[in-house]
Amino acid sequence: MRAYFPHLDGLRGLAALYVVLHHAFLLCAQTFPIRAKNNLTDSLLYGHLAVDVFIVLSGFCLALPEKARPAREFYLKRAKRILPAYFAVLVASVAHTLFWNGGPLDLRALVLHGLLLQDVFPETIVAFNQPLWSVAVEWKIYFLFPVLLWLLDKPRATALVLVATTVIGYGLTRALMLSGKSLAELEHTCPWYVLLFGMGVCAGWLTSRWDGENKRLMVVVLALLSGVFLVGLLFIFPMEHAEADLARAFPIIDPVMGALTAACLALWHHKPPKLLTLRPVVFCGTIAYSVYLIHFPVLEMLAKKVVKPLLPAASQELQALALVGLGLPLVLGAAWVSWRLLERPFLGKRQPSSVSETI
Repeated sequence: MRAYFPHLDGLRGLAALYVVLHHAFLLCAQTFPIRAKNNLTDSLLYGHLAVDVFIVLSGFCLALPEKARPAREFYLKRAKRILPAYFAVLVASVAHTLFWNGGPLDLRALVLHGLLLQDVFPETIVAFNQPLWSVAVEWKIYFLFPVLLWLLDKPRATALVLVATTVIGYGLTRALMLSGKSLAELEHTCPWYVLLFGMGVCAGWLTSRWDGENKRLMVVVLALLSGVFLVGLLFIFPMEHAEADLARAFPIIDPVMGALTAACLALWHHKPPKLLTLRPVVFCGTIAYSVYLIHFPVLEMLAKKVVKPLLPAASQELQALALVGLGLPLVLGAAWVSWRLLERPFLGKRQPSSVSETI
């Protein structure tokens, strides 16, 4: 049985709840806002960064610690962990699109979602359930994990992993741009997420081996530098054209957020913040994958059919608050049922999750 670290679930839970708040705000906004000069508004713009946390956490949990195993066994384990809930929610999302929204069935989008390729064709992600794009991205990254484990057995292991994932991630980014894609069009493909996963793998591998104050000081410095750089990118770097400007900055912003997350995971491993170990927060992390899969259709339905009709003249902040108040209990309840039926059976006799190693 692998060790269980509740604070990893706690961090996963906070990230999932932030995504819920982010989408609730955007569903109540007329356009994607940038720098609304409102602290609450600005703080809810960066749902993409929560996905960064998920990707780094995934690599961290898989490598903390992990021994080489046959690739077939690893892929089967990942499929059992991720795909049952994914496909169940996809079916429910298709039904929601057809019977609630009254939309036509987009067969091309359905096939791509079934193959977990919708991130490669981002115009299809809006067909059913938008957040499913990141599951498709993460699923493909998993195929690199046995290779990264092999590299970790070599001299200068972490440097090899970081160089390899940088070359792969940004090499794919460049190739897609040469094929005619713009950076803004890659915001849901995110080839550079390979590097974030590599950061998580390195952090997990090193955390189980490092000791000594000198190395702890190095990680503290990395966390501080990453945090300062991230704040500078988000609040100083000019973004005047809303979502497109933010998307073009993701290849720089995401690795900085990844470095900050990896450093914090290493620092918190032996003494995590109490917030991350509170039972309600850990509970949210246990069911976080299902929360992530389910929340968007629920919020979208409530925004269109309940909140906006009842509060047409209210500010978007008030509408978002009402949407969260109505939607969050429904999302958590549905996610708990999904976890019990579609996730827990595949966790075996192990502890709940940092073993989840996914969203």
